[in-house]
Amino acid sequence: AEKGLGIDLKAIAEGLNAICKHLRFQTDSSPFHIGTRQIAHPSSYNTLSDAIIQKASRVDYTFLFSGKQYYNNYFFETYGSKAIISFFGWQQLTSLSKNNGVVIFIADLIALRIDNSFRHDNETGCIYDFGWNKAGIDLEMRNSFICARCLSRISQRLSSKEDRALFADLREILNTLGKASKWNKDIVQFFEGTRGSRRKKPRARMQSVTRKRNRRARKYDVFLAHNSSDKAF
Repeated sequence: AEKGLGIDLKAIAEGLNAICKHLRFQTDSSPFHIGTRQIAHPSSYNTLSDAIIQKASRVDYTFLFSGKQYYNNYFFETYGSKAIISFFGWQQLTSLSKNNGVVIFIADLIALRIDNSFRHDNETGCIYDFGWNKAGIDLEMRNSFICARCLSRISQRLSSKEDRALFADLREILNTLGKASKWNKDIVQFFEGTRGSRRKKPRARMQSVTRKRNRRARKYDVFLAHNSSDKAF
């Protein structure tokens, strides 16, 4: 990532590695900088340092994060196994952290690796939204789901063991991101919280029993009703 972008790639990689069974994420300290005013495809990729290109050749995917704008105002374009991802204007699009953005873009690219035959033109919140309106990224992070239509389509395409493994990890990534984003929480803080809860799990279970005993007198009665005209006779 470019310096000063405000994302914690190390913590994100650690968090993703904790929930993914097949994908493995690692960070790199090689300097990355877009020298031009905007990101262009493929010229910006052709100016990447030799160190980045060499390391990219040894892994399956390489994600590079920049604060500069794409010439076409896209979030990203890919070049081989590399993707430069733009966070230009992020604060005008969402109140969620750029860390959450890193995760949704990773999920987006994994989803496209599984199936790139279709994208929604409208903003549905599905991971397969094209994103013509960039403000839709907020809904996509908070929903973090695959719509029924896309789920049906890609389920029929999971013919290889690799794709099934990618899909399993994609589900974990989306489920975790959705839990954090719908409550406006930074995904890095969410990862830290879940790690802490796993370490304290036995103790937390005992405490919950104590709290239930102490709150016996506090009850809430809930009444559920339906329209009698809807009842089948």
